[in-house]
Amino acid sequence: MTFYPSTLIDIAFNENATAQELICLVIFFSVFWAVTFSTIVIIVLPLVYDKPWLRVVSERDYERSAKKDLADLGYHMTKEEFIHWHMTFWPQTQAIALQHLFGAVICLPAILNIGDPKVCSSLVCVGILSEMGWEIQDLLKIFYKRLFTPTGKVEVPDFLFSMMVFHHSLTLPLGVPTVLRYRNLRTLHWLCFELQWSGVVTVIVAEYCKILDVTKRGQLRQFLILSTVSFIVMLITRGFHWVYLVGEFIFVWYNEK
Repeated sequence: MTFYPSTLIDIAFNENATAQELICLVIFFSVFWAVTFSTIVIIVLPLVYDKPWLRVVSERDYERSAKKDLADLGYHMTKEEFIHWHMTFWPQTQAIALQHLFGAVICLPAILNIGDPKVCSSLVCVGILSEMGWEIQDLLKIFYKRLFTPTGKVEVPDFLFSMMVFHHSLTLPLGVPTVLRYRNLRTLHWLCFELQWSGVVTVIVAEYCKILDVTKRGQLRQFLILSTVSFIVMLITRGFHWVYLVGEFIFVWYNEK
């Protein structure tokens, strides 16, 4: 079967799409996000690399927490090596926020009950399949760097490798089955929205806080307020409300037995 853009759109909004068709959509998103991320890095990196503000941000990040975090993760980097890595990776961090924002935004019609419920459910499913595609291409990059580059075991040490594989693998086995059976379930809509929205908030707040000079009272106040907001969002969306939603989902499964 040949897939054209119109075919992919038909699959995305087809309530009776097969598992094979959904997997094809996942593969499309995997290629799409790989190309998008590479394009963003190619364009943005020359514009920001070694700029004074980004170097200062990298130095602050190293001194505040990264030095200890790297040691805990098994990384062995000098300060200059970390600064180079941070500046090089910075465009990709912004791309990750963009990808999560896309997934969260297309869930909003379902969360806010705007428009045709079937269309809203399909948009949430697109968000799930998009996330799966991004996670697949990111896993492939991690595996490639770890296994086929000279510095792979240094850049991706055992603990980080295991953590990222576990993190990404949580969505992959569940995404297509849940879309096939529960695409109209509001609990699924909330789970998809909150997991991606919390990622957006965390990344944006963290990146902005790195710019702040906490030795200045006004910027310290911003740092404390934004960090508190980020913590509360995470506590609700990946803590209390997440547990409630998962419990609700399990209850649905139990009643279907």
